[in-house]
Formats: sequence, structure tokens, C-alpha cells
Amino acid sequence: PARPRDTLHVLAGGVLPSTTVPDKMHHLVNVPAGYYKALLRYKKGDSAGEYIACGFYLPHDPSIASKSFMDYIMSVDELKTQTGIDFFKYLPEVVGADKAREILAQKPGTWWNR
Repeated sequence: PARPRDTLHVLAGGVLPSTTVPDKMHHLVNVPAGYYKALLRYKKGDSAGEYIACGFYLPHDPSIASKSFMDYIMSVDELKTQTGIDFFKYLPEVVGADKAREILAQKPGTWWNR
């Protein structure tokens, strides 16, 4: 959870290509193949602070309703592979290229709740 002293950047959207399905009125509507969220958290601390990141990709599939969204958590790099979207392009300018690669490649885990 974001605390008052933290900053959380959230990028969310639908993933193309979409499929066409009929709605209740039998009109054809476009539905994204899936949905993503990319999260970048800056946690202020006693020193310089730290960035942590994670991503979620949820396929547009009714069967996922019975699962935990945590089943779909991944690194931002993995999310980039799934979606083709380059998230947080500004991060290397803020923390340096090596640190940005490390942050975006992080495997999410219990650290997200710290």
C-alpha cells in the first residue's frame, strides 16, 4: 500500500489486438485481449529512498475471476515482453541506466508490502 510519504506511479490500459464480441443488444464491440498495470513506487526513507516496481497482465478471460490478481504479478520487464510497451522510460535519467535496469527486472514478492 502507498503510504503518505511515498509516491506511486500507475500506468494502466488495454492491450491490442482486440477481439470483436457481441454485446447484450447484439452489437459488435471491440474488447482488448488483456489489461495491464505497471506500478513504480518511490519509498522515501532515512537516506536517498528507493524505487520498486512490478507489473500485472490480466488476459481478458472470464476464468480469471476465481483467481487472485497476485497470480498475474510480474516484473516490469516481463510486462514489457507481454505488451510490447516500454514503461517508465524516464527512470534511467533519474537513477541511472544500470539501476533502472535492476528496478525494472525485479521479481515482485513480499517486498511490495514493506
